[in-house]
Amino acid sequence: MLTARNHHGASLIDGKIYVVGGRIGSTFIIGLSNNVSTNEVYDIGKNTWAAVLGMPTPRSGVGTAVLNGRSPSADPMWQEAAGRTREST
Repeated sequence: MLTARNHHGASLIDGKIYVVGGRIGSTFIIGLSNNVSTNEVYDIGKNTWAAVLGMPTPRSGVGTAVLNGRSPSADPMWQEAAGRTREST
């Protein structure tokens, strides 16, 4: 991953693994960690990572789901269709 973290969510969509949110620093919430809004995608076929549109609020312990090949928490096109753009986050 581009951003090392824990407590993130992940979904497999069309041969790509979307990693959503998470926590950097300590694995425990004791003031030594921070939640992140970072979303990244791993392209299995190309063996590459890329940053995609982040969540509007930093979160950890994220749950993800895929419905009809899309995920509202991980799919940047779904978020953009809902009126969110990279500039509005």
